[in-house]
Amino acid sequence: MVANENLFIWKEFRLSTRSRRFYFKDLEIPLTRMEFQLLQLLIASPEQVFSRGQILAAMELDSRYGAHSTVDSHVSRIRKKVKSAGGPTVIKAVHGIGFRLEQ
Repeated sequence: MVANENLFIWKEFRLSTRSRRFYFKDLEIPLTRMEFQLLQLLIASPEQVFSRGQILAAMELDSRYGAHSTVDSHVSRIRKKVKSAGGPTVIKAVHGIGFRLEQ
């Protein structure tokens, strides 16, 4: 992974915090604000496993009120968007812990 303060590159993916855009190869994949925050957290530390609580905190959401299922929903939507762009599975669930980028 290559990173500077504005650009994260992981495999064939690029995430720009300056323009708030995410790309697979040269194809832009539109993300919601929360999807972008979630993916930014993961791509900044691609080998780290993040719990749902850590992800919720990064997305600035309260962990009460069933928000853990919110993480699962956002992960699912990101996976579908990447797949629709011809990309591979990008986020892996780590049973009983949380999520990380697919190695």
